[in-house]
Amino acid sequence: MGYSFLPKFTFEDITGSRFEHNPWLSFVLLITAVTLIYAWGYLQESKKKYYVLPLLAVFGLSMAGFVISNHLLWLYFFWECTSIFSFLLIGTNHESEGSRKSAVQALFVTGSGGLFLLIGLMLLGRESGSFHLDYIIKYIAVDDRPIWYWIIGFIFIGIATKSALFPIQGWLPNAMVAPAPVSGFLHSATLVKAGVILLITLAPVFQHHPLWIYLSVILGGLTAWYGALMAFMQTDLKRALAYTTSATIGVIAFLGWSESGARAALLWVLAHGLYKSAAFYLTGIIEKKYKTRNIAELQELTMGDTTNKFLASLLFYCSIGMPMTVAYIGKKYFIQFHVQLFDEYDYLPWIISIAWQSLMIANYYRILIKPFYHLVPTENSIDSDEDAEEKEGVEVPKIMQVVPMALILTTFLANLRFSQNIELHHTNLGIWEHWTIGAFSLGVVLICYDVFIRKREIGSHPGEFFERVWDRGFEFKLRNIERVARVQTNIIQNGHLRYYLTVFILATAALLGGSIVNYSEYFIRKPVTEILLYEVIIVILMIIAALKSILTLSRMASIVALGAVGMSCSALYLFYSAPDLAMTQFLTDTLIVIVMALVFYDLPRYSILSTKAERIRDGIVAGIFGAVMSVLVLSVTDAQMYTDVMDSMLSRSIPEAHGHNVVNVILADFRAFDTMGEITVLATAAIGMYGLLRIRVKKEDK
Repeated sequence: MGYSFLPKFTFEDITGSRFEHNPWLSFVLLITAVTLIYAWGYLQESKKKYYVLPLLAVFGLSMAGFVISNHLLWLYFFWECTSIFSFLLIGTNHESEGSRKSAVQALFVTGSGGLFLLIGLMLLGRESGSFHLDYIIKYIAVDDRPIWYWIIGFIFIGIATKSALFPIQGWLPNAMVAPAPVSGFLHSATLVKAGVILLITLAPVFQHHPLWIYLSVILGGLTAWYGALMAFMQTDLKRALAYTTSATIGVIAFLGWSESGARAALLWVLAHGLYKSAAFYLTGIIEKKYKTRNIAELQELTMGDTTNKFLASLLFYCSIGMPMTVAYIGKKYFIQFHVQLFDEYDYLPWIISIAWQSLMIANYYRILIKPFYHLVPTENSIDSDEDAEEKEGVEVPKIMQVVPMALILTTFLANLRFSQNIELHHTNLGIWEHWTIGAFSLGVVLICYDVFIRKREIGSHPGEFFERVWDRGFEFKLRNIERVARVQTNIIQNGHLRYYLTVFILATAALLGGSIVNYSEYFIRKPVTEILLYEVIIVILMIIAALKSILTLSRMASIVALGAVGMSCSALYLFYSAPDLAMTQFLTDTLIVIVMALVFYDLPRYSILSTKAERIRDGIVAGIFGAVMSVLVLSVTDAQMYTDVMDSMLSRSIPEAHGHNVVNVILADFRAFDTMGEITVLATAAIGMYGLLRIRVKKEDK
């Protein structure tokens, strides 16, 4: 099956079979709609409402385009759109240095990963013979050739940067400087989910390759544990939620590398998107109402907040995977995948997974229960009704509370949709109960530790060390990139035209020369059999004239010598039955000689400004380029003719252009629009030069 490096702009090529019955599309559109409703209430009194809302809409549409893209390059296009729009959204509060820094960090990391992804997708399309996902997933089998290791490596770098997998996870918590609607959207359905959705999509292609398995399992597991541990150390609600997102993304990557774990990963994506977006929106309500996100401070402010307390309790129920929720079904599928991946009598993986889940239960307790419920009275507890009234906080729009409640309701409704498909092996039915009991028991232990032993929630925490390491590492990397760019700019873009021409000529010669060496069998396959006397005379005249133009110290002599070179070319065109080209060359060279003679006549005497070594260097560069171009031109005389193009031009020449000379027809009729474009460029340049000359005249007048 053939392929093209450029995607066709047709709906079928963009979506293929990925438009209908696509759960990702329904999921993305649902979260986009509720986010826009919530953001309308959140930004009701903000001047940035008409900046954020359109960006959220196009961000959601970009993610929708990504999940339905059937062409690899369209997929990459929408992938990069999400990076660009996330940069703009994270930097909403651009007056703040922290917002600008976090936005640049997110764009730099995800954009760099996108470049690696592009290379991987291009190689995948080349090896597959098609750029269409449905064809690749259905027909392509991965083997042990080294090229597949490169493809998987490049694609996984893109996945890791987008979904903030370890060790590239530091940009995600820093993105919490954005407003709550943006944070919830980025973490629930869009930016960080794009990487794991691509991983799940490509699982049928790479699931048997060891590199794909090791990267998914190891990086996913490390991300899950890093996020869970860092979340337990946070005192800020949004940062804690960000780290729990990172932990859940790690588990999704751990599950989604194979077809057997794809269903579990899909359910985890849907469940996490629903309850996590609701949790972020609840955090936005708390932040807007009480002007703080610190857990300890909120304990003194939320005693009488019955509505938000009820929302937080329901969210805690959904997030820890209790019955009748989507997370409950997702965890059952996780157990099923665990049974298939590990031997059921190997207890170490089970202990690790139970410990991780218990830590997540403790995290959600600290985020959703601790700010609202006071199991242990604090020293600053509110005693009087007057103090309670002072700390009630400001009123928030009701729609902001309706949206989280609607998402919570959706998690229960979605449970009904997926609960009928659970089929665990009959010998493993007890594993779910044992795993749940163990996880909740350890979770209670961690909660008791947090309640009775760890007293202080305000100030620094041990996890800040790792955050500082990431930030300083990123700044060090950015400084070195800027330093390399500065050195490169000073060398290549130093303001001297001769250096620009030298770099351009050498690069062109290297590319063409490499192609000639690599495909030498296609160049000059038959020797030159006949050389006529007049051809030798003309070539000798051209060489003498070219040498004269270089060696003479007179500008006029050099101009005349260059004119002789042009006239010799005209003679060759004439001898080889190209009178139109000969006439064009003759007129052009005559005009150039006259114009250059008039321009150079009044210039100062000719002087040598370059050293002998520089002239030798320039001569070598010119000789290399001339040799490469000569071989290339000679190869054209032996090139195979593409009869479809030739026949097409011959058949269209007389009826469409009314001309018998095909070359003239192509130049004058078929390329007329191209010629108009060239004239437009020249006219634009002339207008610019005219404007510069007028500025110069005005300055002289002053």
